[in-house]
Amino acid sequence: MVSAGARGSTLDEVLAVLGAASRDEIAEFVSDVVERALADHSVTGREGTRKKINRWVSKATKDLITSILPQGSVRSDTALVLANAIYFKGRWSMPFAKDTETRRFPRLDGSHVRTPFMRSWKKQAVAEYDGFKVLKLAYQTHQQDG
Repeated sequence: MVSAGARGSTLDEVLAVLGAASRDEIAEFVSDVVERALADHSVTGREGTRKKINRWVSKATKDLITSILPQGSVRSDTALVLANAIYFKGRWSMPFAKDTETRRFPRLDGSHVRTPFMRSWKKQAVAEYDGFKVLKLAYQTHQQDG
């Protein structure tokens, strides 16, 4: 999808990332993937497809994200699921390890999970918006001087 709207150096970079020589090669690859996915979906069903996508996400993130599609999210009218998983793989410049404790965290569906909470008594950069807050945390860079 990205390659369809890309031009010039952006298209060159997209093709390089995907390891493709042209848009046609991408289209052929996507067609093969969709054909295999449809065949697999007819065997595993909606729930099997959902679980397979969640397993892929879990593996891609080394179990840091174990699920992105809740039960019932892949329905009979679902034609395509585009999934991507990213996570932060860095180190905070001031780690919270000694100030971390496990507590209950409420989910949007009303349920709760137990998860590590970071705590700090230092002054922090916090922005507050309608319904949520954002905390700015610095992380280590690759430079020697930090």
